[in-house]
Amino acid sequence: MQEFSPKRLIIDQVNAAKICSLIAAIFLPFSSILDYYIYPQCFVEFFFLWFILVVWCLFIFFLTCLKMKQYPKLYILSMGGAISFVFSIMGNLGNEGYQSDYYIGIIEVMFTVVMTPFNTREFIFFLTFIYSIYLTTMHFIYPVPYTQRYFVENNIFLIESIMMLSCAHYYISSLRKKLA
Repeated sequence: MQEFSPKRLIIDQVNAAKICSLIAAIFLPFSSILDYYIYPQCFVEFFFLWFILVVWCLFIFFLTCLKMKQYPKLYILSMGGAISFVFSIMGNLGNEGYQSDYYIGIIEVMFTVVMTPFNTREFIFFLTFIYSIYLTTMHFIYPVPYTQRYFVENNIFLIESIMMLSCAHYYISSLRKKLA
């Protein structure tokens, strides 16, 4: 068995950043198919946003393949933040704000990060960061009139997801330490 060391943790974080960025770059463009049917009036803007995200994810992938491996947590944080920001903007460009289902994409980002080798405190910070991007975008950058029902429902669902994912991450981290 390998010893659980800080050097090994960094290698695992770099690999996680590399895998997450490549998967995101490959699969995010498929969301354009959904955009075409749900928001045809915003398809060009959404496609442009997806394109920017793919370029950003590929940039992070190449950074992790080069000698720039000292900041894997920052890479994952910036990628998750960028994706969450775009999902929030898309919900607002469709003029639905909190009523938009694009907030589910933020939960997908949170689920992806469960498998990354962050410690629990860093993981909770990451989820809180992602959630704050959603709230800031919805409330201050693109305020769209909303009904209180959607605001409460979506935010409770996101907070519940954060709590469940934090428990899952804690469990996975303890298993990782036991197996190391």
